Amino acid sequence: MKYINYFILLIFSIETFSLALGSGTHYEHHKFGLMVILILVNLSFKILKKNINFGKVIKKNRQT
Repeated sequence: MKYINYFILLIFSIETFSLALGSGTHYEHHKFGLMVILILVNLSFKILKKNINFGKVIKKNRQT
């Protein structure tokens, strides 16, 4: 998932550079929205994975 985020950020930077040079963007708005949603979903999975430690849950269930 990390490589997907890097690729999307690369696309955003290329499009920003293209817009700054005056040639406009080459993607429609819904494609930009989809890429932002993918980044947010990846980040939320990463945060949830850090907050939920599955190893502790399994050990607690085995001890009871």
